[in-house]
Amino acid sequence: MTSSIKPEQSSYSFKNEHIDVGPLLTDEKLKFLQAYSKEEDLQVLKKRVIDVRKESIEKNHVYRCIQHIMFLETRFDKHQLYPEMINKLKTDQSSRILELGCCFGTDVRKLLMDGVSSDQIVASDLIPDFWNLGKKLYQDDQIVNQIKTVWGDFATSNAQEGVDIEKENWNSSFDFIASWFVLHVFSKQQCENFLKNVFKCLKNDGVYVGMCALSEKEGEWLKGENTSSAPRYLHSVSSLKSLLQGIGFSDVHVNLAENKNRPQQTENHIIGIFDARRRL
Repeated sequence: MTSSIKPEQSSYSFKNEHIDVGPLLTDEKLKFLQAYSKEEDLQVLKKRVIDVRKESIEKNHVYRCIQHIMFLETRFDKHQLYPEMINKLKTDQSSRILELGCCFGTDVRKLLMDGVSSDQIVASDLIPDFWNLGKKLYQDDQIVNQIKTVWGDFATSNAQEGVDIEKENWNSSFDFIASWFVLHVFSKQQCENFLKNVFKCLKNDGVYVGMCALSEKEGEWLKGENTSSAPRYLHSVSSLKSLLQGIGFSDVHVNLAENKNRPQQTENHIIGIFDARRRL
């Protein structure tokens, strides 16, 4: 494994753009945060969001989802397989779900709100910084501290450089794995490594679900003034489907998702939603 393949945090950053988030903080945007936190005062919630966003941008790498406060949105429930997943997790207490790239943990909290037990959930990301800020945002340390978390690189085939799947006992361990807007931050090789590791960690008939940015034509993400020097790779609908099938996934579906009111990173980006099963 060469160092050029290992993800560097600096490659995930955009230059900080001055964005007036006030107009973005609508009552609808705050709906999940309010329901989860049970805080009635929207002004209190707005200040909390602004403060957490500011701290994240000052201390961590700048993602577009943080610039545009998209971290307040839940993604799990937007997937067509979510009812199936929730039913399985609630009726079979031995079933488990892993979220990769959990960021602030909004979707983990969606699972908790919908009745999934904390001991069925594992959350993972490259670093713990965003997760810790999520505790400030949702003010629920005692609740989420019961969830197992693992920090490290999941996009490498070298256990010494990232998450050690063997050590974590993750081989054939999860009924469901999810990653929301993660695949497009990788190079082509990193993406393949990541998906191979997902395949290893799923049980037989386990399901991988997610969303990501795609392009009409696959290729390296062209570097503009707001991107870093590290090359990322954008798959197309067909190339992502082919990659998943080539790794061994069955029942692969990659489709375009509705993209209403979502800021585009480039005019050529499209949003994909996907699912695939591991069948031995």
